[in-house]
Amino acid sequence: MNLEQVLYHFKTKIIQLCSYFEFSSNLLDRIRLNKRSSRVNPDKSNMSNEILNLIKSLNIQAHPMFGTLLSIYRDKSFIYADDYDFALFGGEQLNKEFINKLSEKGAILTAYSVVNDEKLVELSFIYKDVRIDFFSLSEVNLEIVHECPNFRKERPLLEFGDVRIRNYNSYFVVSYPKFDLVLDEKWGVYLPDKCEEIFSKHYGSDWKTPKKSNFIDFESYDFIQGHSYNVEGDSLILIDMLEGRGLI
Repeated sequence: MNLEQVLYHFKTKIIQLCSYFEFSSNLLDRIRLNKRSSRVNPDKSNMSNEILNLIKSLNIQAHPMFGTLLSIYRDKSFIYADDYDFALFGGEQLNKEFINKLSEKGAILTAYSVVNDEKLVELSFIYKDVRIDFFSLSEVNLEIVHECPNFRKERPLLEFGDVRIRNYNSYFVVSYPKFDLVLDEKWGVYLPDKCEEIFSKHYGSDWKTPKKSNFIDFESYDFIQGHSYNVEGDSLILIDMLEGRGLI
């Protein structure tokens, strides 16, 4: 067991111990707040134009989502960005061809996420030291559905080896009103035509006010039991795992 594993298990035991005391909730909130405030993610907002040009060069309707969409729609500029988020309809688009297309552009696969042990919902790439996340959205009963391992409320069980696996006992689901994509002339990318409805569902009613920390209120989140996980590591190993598990 290396130092990273020892520290992780030590922190897990501390959190478990705190849960036995009445003050645990406040204490854990302070610990997590301090952890977030002390974590410094490098600002990559200066790469926004290059990232958007990369997306346009793919010739697919991968559209900005979450923080990236918020920058474009609310802020009208990229004031701060530690990564970039894009979404696609239909999990079949997160496939080997998609990975190869990104690789040809210089973006290397670095992670993937699966919900309920069977559904690939996210691929993450590194492009010039910038992380780009691509999410698979599904259309269900006239709604657009986003699914993700429950990193919001659950501490993962880690597996260390050739890759790092974060295991969760649940995943979350957020449903947005069905939207269409419209080409934005200023940015040159496709944007949802119901941005404000998306923000209200994903972030909460106060999405118009810029925040310095996480401000998601979870009102529109459904948390579902089911093994879900995130895998991070070398691109070739990840591709072998994805193919071996029938995910691509």
